[in-house]
Amino acid sequence: MPSEEQGPSYYAVLNVSRDASDEDIKRAFRNLAQTYHPDKHSDPSRKAEALVSFTLLQEAYEVLSDSAKRQVYDIYGKEGLASGLEVGTTVNTVDELKQKWAKFKAQEAEQAASSNVVSRGVYVFKFNAENLVKPYNKTVSRIPELTTVSLSQEMHATLTAKTTAMIGGRVAVMRNLGQNSMVLGLRHALSAFHTLEATANIGLQSLLSVQSSYQLSQHSTAALALTYHHAAGLGMQVSTSRQLSLKHKGELTWVMGPPHARAMVLGVTSKFKTFQTAVGLEVGASTAANAKVAWNYDKRTTLHASTRVNAGGYQLGYQVEAGWRYRWSHNTSTGLGLAYGSQGLIMRGSLVHGEHRFEFPVLLTRDPDLNTLLLACVAPPLLCYTLKRFVVRPLWRRHRLQKAVEARREGAAAQRAAFQRAQGATHLMAPVAARKLRQELAKGGLVIVSAKYGTHAAIEEADKEARRRRHTEQQDNEQQRQREDLEHTEPPHHQQPQQPPPAGEGEEDMEESDEEEAQVQQAAEALLAGEMAPPCLDVTLALRYMTHNSRVTFHQGTSKSGLMGFCDCAPGETKVLRVLFLVNKEPHMAILSDQEGAVLPDRGKAVTDQQIAEDMLADLEEQRPGMDERQ
Repeated sequence: MPSEEQGPSYYAVLNVSRDASDEDIKRAFRNLAQTYHPDKHSDPSRKAEALVSFTLLQEAYEVLSDSAKRQVYDIYGKEGLASGLEVGTTVNTVDELKQKWAKFKAQEAEQAASSNVVSRGVYVFKFNAENLVKPYNKTVSRIPELTTVSLSQEMHATLTAKTTAMIGGRVAVMRNLGQNSMVLGLRHALSAFHTLEATANIGLQSLLSVQSSYQLSQHSTAALALTYHHAAGLGMQVSTSRQLSLKHKGELTWVMGPPHARAMVLGVTSKFKTFQTAVGLEVGASTAANAKVAWNYDKRTTLHASTRVNAGGYQLGYQVEAGWRYRWSHNTSTGLGLAYGSQGLIMRGSLVHGEHRFEFPVLLTRDPDLNTLLLACVAPPLLCYTLKRFVVRPLWRRHRLQKAVEARREGAAAQRAAFQRAQGATHLMAPVAARKLRQELAKGGLVIVSAKYGTHAAIEEADKEARRRRHTEQQDNEQQRQREDLEHTEPPHHQQPQQPPPAGEGEEDMEESDEEEAQVQQAAEALLAGEMAPPCLDVTLALRYMTHNSRVTFHQGTSKSGLMGFCDCAPGETKVLRVLFLVNKEPHMAILSDQEGAVLPDRGKAVTDQQIAEDMLADLEEQRPGMDERQ
């Protein structure tokens, strides 16, 4: 079924039902063409408006009057027509249409996949700030020294639906020493459960590896990896993972070679509503144990802590780390942590954007004392809070505001164009609508007094604004009448010339008024620029034009935003049509949902609210001069 995102429904444009016959469609097109054909108008502006409306009418008629195109449109909408599904003599059934559509979608997905390239990278910049924290000599530089740079980046390109190629490189520089390598890889899905991946690391540390991964069951996976290094020889690794329960997952890895890397690794991760935990144990050439916990403080902030103890040969290492991570958007986050261990006191900063991760470990001191530990624990959170509160958050809000404004403007341009088309169609139907209104008034039939299309809140606000305007006009008329009465009953008074204020008096008020005037001018410019179409549309003339034999018909399942003189004034929101009308000079009201089928006046109910009835009569009286002019 066509969606609103594809534009106004062709059935709504012609105001016919989805099961309308060819004769109904032809009759509706001819009736509308009498109003919207450009040759019916001599005024250049009206002719231009008619050309826009008639083009839409002609487009709708060409599709709905052709049985093959109409069948495609009913199933797939305008997208199906644009994709080349203009059905000929070789495709006649719905099943054949669906097969052709599925083939088109598969080709479209394959083209999108073939152009999909993903870039990933890890970039590590290590600093030494010992001279800043504990300088051994007052003459040495306090600027932190960049000691190590490690860059790793990969590009993954989808060749086919089952094959992905990878190319990347790794560079590591430590002071005056460095190494680099190039990585080539290919991944192919042998089936929905089995993949094969080959990787070649070319450089000083050349390595070849082949890995086969298999989905054993819905909750279990397994992988076998074979490696070859020119110095270490062959190596093999077997790993498996299983979902132990809804919240717990276990992983087991067995490294069987080369000899210096033999190990058995066991890990269990758990995910709960507000926190996650992970524990691991490694036994082999080196023994290590680690544990980590992360707590989701709120939707954006995560606090984490971890500890690790490892023993290899005659050395014992340990590290305890705590920190936090803040998520700025769905693909951008920053983090800051403090680690203390056998290597010293290290502060870690990180930035993650998409598939790229930047890390900045800074060595503060190798032998911290109590004062250094306290300063390292207090200073980073305080610095982060200050930067977030007074620098990052204002900049981020400004950035988000700019993006929101740009997005609103892009949507507003299309919405404003649709509103202008609706206004143009309303101008063209005005003479016919006035003639039909006079006929209904003369015979006491269906008289559309007011019709508004939009959200409930927008319609209520429009009613309040109309009451305020009418009340203001009544007050102005009353004051004008009182002034005229006074001019006829009282002699004129000689007005004394107004003395100018003393010098300096009122200057402060002038400055304030100038500032307020500037703000008012800015707001007026924004309103005059027409940034957004109104959220509530007056469709009174459109419904008067649709009146035929004291009846107005709306068809089920078609959005009213596609009717001539209508537009989608509130995209993505629930809209209604509120109609106030007279039947036998009695006030009635009907509120219809956007896709509700109904016939007026059968759908309406009598108005019992005296205020609404008075507003209806006042609206009708205000419109009478315009009807007389058109007559």
